[in-house]
Amino acid sequence: MYQRADQRNLEAQNMRNLKVKIRNDFSTSQTVGRPHSQFATRNSQSRLGFTLTEVLIVVAIIALLAAGLVGVSNYVQTQGNVALTEQCVKLLSTAVAQFHDITGHYPIDNWTDSQDGASHSYSRILNANRSGTPNSDELLYLQLSLLPQTREIISKLPEKLLAAPAGTVQLAGQSSPTPYLRSVVDPWHTDNDPRPLNYERDTTDPDGVFPRIWSNGPDGKSSTDAEKADDITNED
Repeated sequence: MYQRADQRNLEAQNMRNLKVKIRNDFSTSQTVGRPHSQFATRNSQSRLGFTLTEVLIVVAIIALLAAGLVGVSNYVQTQGNVALTEQCVKLLSTAVAQFHDITGHYPIDNWTDSQDGASHSYSRILNANRSGTPNSDELLYLQLSLLPQTREIISKLPEKLLAAPAGTVQLAGQSSPTPYLRSVVDPWHTDNDPRPLNYERDTTDPDGVFPRIWSNGPDGKSSTDAEKADDITNED
């Protein structure tokens, strides 16, 4: 009988020990898991926004992309202006060659020149249009405008490359109107920064050597040996 009582007491003690162990294990698991859960909550909350470093990195990337796009746009625009100027120089060269075939001489580039009474004829036109000494590009456009063959060639010049008033004036003794004096400019021309094309005959053989027609290029500087790479000329 005593053995049965001892066995029951032992079983009851084991049951109590098991309950204590289960209770302790559960308490430990709650204590350990709570900080991890709180950390995960805080971490997920902190990722809802961007840090200052991340924002600065994004801004820097956007700035670099914008600068690259501006650079590409400027390059494309410059190349377009260069191509347009090359076309203009080519048209003028063709018209000058045609003028020479018809008249036997190249258009004058200096108001003091006189060929076949050209200065007197041009002076009447200038008196009807403007005062002062014309530039070489104005003289060139004027002379090319007087012949139907060359006038047809220069009529293909883009309007944006022609400065000064357009139109005609009727002169006494002439059966057809004479074009107004206009300046042939390059695409970089503005009212504040005039950019006329240059026209120059050879000084030693003005009617034997083809004249030089050129633009000062994107930089707008006068031609020198060091800067000719930027010029756009019919000598290329």
